[in-house]
Amino acid sequence: MKVWFVDDQASNREHWRKSFPKGIAGLSLRTFTGVDSILAALRTETPDILFIDFFLDGRTGLEVVAFCRSRANEAPHPVLIAHSSLDSASERMVEGGADFAVPKEKIGGVIPAIRDAIRTKADLETIVSTRRWIA
Repeated sequence: MKVWFVDDQASNREHWRKSFPKGIAGLSLRTFTGVDSILAALRTETPDILFIDFFLDGRTGLEVVAFCRSRANEAPHPVLIAHSSLDSASERMVEGGADFAVPKEKIGGVIPAIRDAIRTKADLETIVSTRRWIA
């Protein structure tokens, strides 16, 4: 199960790396710094779940959502989860085609609810297969 996390703030990526569940067989995490780096990776590989920040170095995560949606018929596409410090930004991502919006802590990255929801590989498989967030 491949989980990718896109955020232009190094502290948010580091927080996610530190809080990501470790020792779960078949579960991997990659982080990306912005639109260009994630689009380059998506051209050759597809994650199962992709967390996308709205604000990415003067661009937006909507570009990433649009890219994934444009390729949906060509290859499996990830569950797209918008995360932003502004609720309105996350809502725009969902309107643009993201599957879910999950709030982000104002400082320090993702909220504990995200980390807690990914306790096992089975939890991620449930999210991918049903496109429903585990509460």
